[in-house]
Amino acid sequence: MTKIWLDALTAKQALISGMLSHELQRKGYKCIITCRDYDYVISVLKMLGINPVVYGKYGISKDEKAIYSLERELYLMNYWLSHGKPNIQISLTSPDATHVAFKLGIPSLLLSDTPHSVYVNRLTIPLADVVIIPSFLPLEHYRQISDMPRYVRFKGLFELIWIKRLKPNVNDLKALDLEPFKYVILRTEEKYASYYMGEYSEPTVILDVLDALSEFDVQLVVFPRYEDQRRYLESKMKNRYEIIIPKSVINPVSLYRHALLVVTGGSTMAIEASLLGTPSILTFPKELHVVKFLKKFGFPIFQLPIKEAVDMVKNIMSNPKHWRRDTEMLLSNLEDPLPIILENLEFLLSEYINR
Repeated sequence: MTKIWLDALTAKQALISGMLSHELQRKGYKCIITCRDYDYVISVLKMLGINPVVYGKYGISKDEKAIYSLERELYLMNYWLSHGKPNIQISLTSPDATHVAFKLGIPSLLLSDTPHSVYVNRLTIPLADVVIIPSFLPLEHYRQISDMPRYVRFKGLFELIWIKRLKPNVNDLKALDLEPFKYVILRTEEKYASYYMGEYSEPTVILDVLDALSEFDVQLVVFPRYEDQRRYLESKMKNRYEIIIPKSVINPVSLYRHALLVVTGGSTMAIEASLLGTPSILTFPKELHVVKFLKKFGFPIFQLPIKEAVDMVKNIMSNPKHWRRDTEMLLSNLEDPLPIILENLEFLLSEYINR
């Protein structure tokens, strides 16, 4: 049986890997998902009914990132040598998985939507056989790194993989004691990402947003990325107002569809929410092509510096219904990447067999 290896380093990658795994298994492939113990990665995979192979942790400093990555590569190398090599590796540019696959002679199919992640891309793109990227990203960003892979583009976003397949259910909200359209979701920034480090001195800058939201009678759901952000928020919130910090995740489509607003320091949650018609604000400090792409189609997404984001939060919360959008027709304009991934997977497998 053809064995597919998927590696997930973040919650978004866990969603992609999990949804892909279900589709691949329906087609008769054997799938094994590896991940590290970081953020909500394991929780997402458990939510999708998947028991991953877990090893490794997230490095804060550059030295830690290098050491933890090498340790994880060694573990994954030994794992596949003792369990039998997979036929192909799929990941959202995981350096650990891509390096091990290359050393073991396993073809790599990489997904990428972060040209700003320069270090990670330089470590992975040149080793890939196929790289799938959204068409709104300039191809030259990737060709500057390497001309070696086969680049495949599609008119959509990877988030559509689960937005189109997971169904919203208001009963999912009971796990967090939430009421539909009575809560706001916040996600802290990617402070320790290789492309983000040094932007801020505090563990998180969302306190100003929380203060702005305290004027409204809403529940506040906060998803920290790192343990220091969690501790910081818990200490700052004590004796001020209550926030909900989930220990695990629920169906993201249910969560975002029934929210009044999403504010995030990254981009994934804002993309997911806007695709579902929920207004979303991201405070990511670098220009993102995806925001322009979604705004062109009419999705309610905004990228603003933190001070301007606070004003926008107040504006939206003063009349949330005005900012919501019915996105069913808008979504029909976007291309689902899952069939493209499957097509290129089969292409790579046939090429690999014929080598």
